[in-house]
Amino acid sequence: ENRTVEMLVTSASPEQLVGGKALGLVGVSLTELLLWLVTIVLCVLIARPYVPELQIIKMPWELVGVVTLFFLPSFVLVSGVFITLGALMPDYRQGQQAAGMVNLFFVAPLLVSTLLFMNPNHPLLVAMTFFPTTAYAMVAMRWAFTTIPLWHLIVSWVLLALTALASIVLATRVFRVGMLHYGQPLSLASAVKAVRQQR
Repeated sequence: ENRTVEMLVTSASPEQLVGGKALGLVGVSLTELLLWLVTIVLCVLIARPYVPELQIIKMPWELVGVVTLFFLPSFVLVSGVFITLGALMPDYRQGQQAAGMVNLFFVAPLLVSTLLFMNPNHPLLVAMTFFPTTAYAMVAMRWAFTTIPLWHLIVSWVLLALTALASIVLATRVFRVGMLHYGQPLSLASAVKAVRQQR
């Protein structure tokens, strides 16, 4: 809206701009997450000798490892999806409305949490483990109630990683088309048509 993008595009390609934005978002989020984790660990270590309840807590390192492994491609996927939305929407307000609807795809596991208590291996929950937008949350939630087969984790992570990469490629292509339609709304149909032509 303030023509900053035009100045950036004169010195960087759409691939560099979108890739840099995605890397920047991931970097900032990981830095914030790391600061929170370090703070929590330090607080627990300092308080542990004085609080008996903290002495019996054991860190579930396997869960931490799996959640971390799924977090990275999941966050790249979120970044790619929202960069694509930003390129499609003509202004900030419409982007916020669309982002609210897209968020439902990522928080869907919370909507079926009662089913998780009854049967953590229900076919719907297993399917959501493989679906890229719900994989991260569903793996973390199912881990607390059941043993997830290793092949589920591997297939789910590979699908998530491939979808994350595809979202960045898609974001780059839609952003390139959006630059050519400056000041005009970019319809979903015209974006799909332009992305197909770029292949």
